Amino acid sequence: RHLQSLGLPLQAILVRKEILPPPVQTLWDRNRPVVAGLRLAFNNSLGQQSGCTMGWMLFRRNGAVVDSSTRYFITASHCGTPGGVGGLDAVVYYQGGIGVSADSLGQEVADPLPYSGGNCPSGRVCRYSDASLIRMPSTVLWVHGGSAWSEPVFPPAFPPYVGWMMSPTVAAHAFNYAVVGIASGERIGTNIATCVDRAFTVGSNLVLKCQNRLNVIGASGDSGGPVFQYDSFWGFWRHARGLRWAATWNQANNTGVADYSTAAGIEIDLGQFQYHSTCSSACIPW
Repeated sequence: RHLQSLGLPLQAILVRKEILPPPVQTLWDRNRPVVAGLRLAFNNSLGQQSGCTMGWMLFRRNGAVVDSSTRYFITASHCGTPGGVGGLDAVVYYQGGIGVSADSLGQEVADPLPYSGGNCPSGRVCRYSDASLIRMPSTVLWVHGGSAWSEPVFPPAFPPYVGWMMSPTVAAHAFNYAVVGIASGERIGTNIATCVDRAFTVGSNLVLKCQNRLNVIGASGDSGGPVFQYDSFWGFWRHARGLRWAATWNQANNTGVADYSTAAGIEIDLGQFQYHSTCSSACIPW
């Protein structure tokens, strides 16, 4: 009718019905099942609405004995504790929208205060990781050890696939680490510093012990993102290596660094974890 009203002959028009493409999902959207690398939404201890990146989803373990009765995930401690690390703030986290009870991913249950003395420098307080533990409800659909991967773009980033084994991208054989964050997507690079004691911020009294650094860019919101290591034998981003807590991005030359707490350091602070759902070399981090 519309074409006729325009005076166009119908035989001059070809009408073809196309199948709608799948919707584009970003790391900021509500995604189910839940995997690491997605956006966490929460109100921090100052009552401010904020967002970080979801870290590894895991079970607690005691040596080789795994407790699969309760689900957990980790993210950066400073996300829920502005200006510092440590202290149980009982922050409630969401994925998909703050205040929507069906989207609640749980509440913080472990985030020990920094310690002093021992191997901690005089006059300082120390932790081995910028990480906190959140207990998840059993009703949330998740992938144990799973992570999103995405194109490396500044927000938003687009994950074409989610799964705990990440396909190598961008000549992955030339690099051996990858990290995912909601601000910068997936970035790959190499370790440029290992086991370095770092002040949490310039002039901070808090020292994070034995931190690693990657030569990858990042921005605000990437904190808590999962760090992987590439397994050249199996051909997957396979091994859980840590949690990003700091990042820089020099836009002039497109370079930067990302500091991350190692899986071993996280376990010193929060206890032992099983990172993946199958017990192989990926079951317990090196």
